[in-house]
Amino acid sequence: MIEPDEYQNRQTTARHAARDHGLCGIIVWSRGGSTQDHYAEVYYLTGFYTHYPFIPDVSEVWRARGHCALALPVDGPSTLILDVMRRQAPEPIADNIVFTEDVVDGLACAVEETFPRRGDIGLLGGESLTWRWGEALLSRLAAHRIIEADDIGASLRSIKTESEIRLIREAGALGAAAVDAAMAAAVPGALEAEVAAAAVRLVVASGGAFYGMGLSSGPWAHTFSPSQPAAYSRRKIEAGDMVRLDIYGSVYGYLFDFGRSRVVGTRPTQEQQQLLAAVRDSVNAGTEGATHWVLTGDRRGLHAILHWKSALVCTSRLSVELRHPVWAAQTTRITFWSPRKGLRSSLRPRTNIWRNY
Repeated sequence: MIEPDEYQNRQTTARHAARDHGLCGIIVWSRGGSTQDHYAEVYYLTGFYTHYPFIPDVSEVWRARGHCALALPVDGPSTLILDVMRRQAPEPIADNIVFTEDVVDGLACAVEETFPRRGDIGLLGGESLTWRWGEALLSRLAAHRIIEADDIGASLRSIKTESEIRLIREAGALGAAAVDAAMAAAVPGALEAEVAAAAVRLVVASGGAFYGMGLSSGPWAHTFSPSQPAAYSRRKIEAGDMVRLDIYGSVYGYLFDFGRSRVVGTRPTQEQQQLLAAVRDSVNAGTEGATHWVLTGDRRGLHAILHWKSALVCTSRLSVELRHPVWAAQTTRITFWSPRKGLRSSLRPRTNIWRNY
């Protein structure tokens, strides 16, 4: 876990960044409600996540349930606005912690009480701030100009501490183990849902947070997942099927995102083997190029991924695509970073054969 001192240091750094941007402070908005897609901004700065579910607003009763916010002036106390009264230890890190049934009003009050009367305010996490709530904030804080400033959050997170690097490694290990569990469950006669359950079961039992997945097999292996809320079906897997999994989750907010494909119950056909080998070869080439970039700062090494060779590329009747939304086999997303330089690169080659298995 991240220690309280590190959260305090993050808030101090955020204040400095806001001042450098000519802002009098920042307001930070995040969505919780057991979703995993827009909680990072408040969680990174305070260590707080709300699991209270989102429910439609009821006028004069509640508003923005399932969300939380942080008011962080350049000079003044930080205020965390949240929608849960009773919390487990450890407590989130903020100078003031305010419970409210109306998160929008709570944020506006915190700005009025702790920010200068006028000045530009940076907004982090605005993607999850609805038009209705944003309009209410603009009306309430009319003396201020609110400017989107997500670049501040991205910059803060680009340099990793030793604690963060340790959690990234734990997340990677958990994600890899979840994929192994799913692949072990992918046998002839198993349901896609049973394959998914094996992966989710391991993530949850290990204390990780399951984010989502895409699972497909057989004649639908070239798609990401079924077009329904469940990202898997009750299709029975047959021998010779290609099974493709993409799963993502986190450990204390640090993400894993892994994918793997395999042929079930028999040896791959020549075309299936070419597809699997192509993905492996592209990762090896891309890893070499990205590593060169991190160590030297020379981006030219990244071009290696565009020149990898495999039997698949040489087979003209098969379609090979990189960075395409539809695929039949894929590999892990690999992120490289330099804690000192703040360099980052993310690699996720995808290949597709336009043929159903």
